Amino acid sequence: MAKRNVYLEVDASEAVTLINDIRGLYSESEFKRLLRAAVSRTASHTRTQLGKIIPKEYHVSAKDVKKSVGSPTLNTAGNTVSCCIPLSGRRGSIGGTYKATGGKPGWKGIVPGKRYTVTAKIVKAKRSKLPSSMDNYAGEAPFRNLSAAKLNKVAFTREGNDRDAPISKIVGIAIPQMPLNRSEDEIRKSIADKLYERVEHEHYVRINKIAR
Repeated sequence: MAKRNVYLEVDASEAVTLINDIRGLYSESEFKRLLRAAVSRTASHTRTQLGKIIPKEYHVSAKDVKKSVGSPTLNTAGNTVSCCIPLSGRRGSIGGTYKATGGKPGWKGIVPGKRYTVTAKIVKAKRSKLPSSMDNYAGEAPFRNLSAAKLNKVAFTREGNDRDAPISKIVGIAIPQMPLNRSEDEIRKSIADKLYERVEHEHYVRINKIAR
C-alpha cells in the first residue's frame, strides 16, 4: 500500500510581510539561518499541534500522527520565501488500523453477492458504515471472516462476483488526509501564527545580541 503525500497550504502572508520587512537588515547567509531556525521550530509546533488536534476527531494515536509530519523544506529564491511541511502515511485497514464490527464466522457463511453490515471506528463523532457495494474496488460487498486467524479480522471485498475471485483488503482514510477533512481552519491558523511568532522571535534574538 503506497504512502499518500499531502501538502497543506497555509496563508502565511503576515509572516511573509514581516520577513520582507527585516530581510534587508541581514546578510543573505544570516537571513537564511534565521528562517531555517523559525521554520524548524514551526515544524516541531505543527507536529505537536496535529498530534493534539487530529486525535480529537479521529480514532488515531498522537504518536502515529506526529510520525506522519516530515521535515520542512525552505526556498528563498529571489524575493520569494516559501516553506513546505509534508505529511505522509498509508491508508489504514478496516479491522486493523481502525477497529471494526460485523462479519461472519467462517467462509461458509460468506455468500457471494450477499450484503453484510461492517462498521468501523474512524471518525469519533460516529461509526462509519461501509457501503453495501465497494465501488472503489469491484463493486462487491465488504466482509470479515472472523474465524480466519491469518486475515486478522480485517475487512475485505472480492475482486469479482464468484467464490474464486481474489480478495482485497479494504482501507480507510490516511492520516495526511485528516487535516484536510476536519479541523482544517484550526490547523492552518495555528501554523501561520506560529511561523509569524518564530520569525519575530529569531529577529529579536539577533537584534538583542547586536545591542549588547
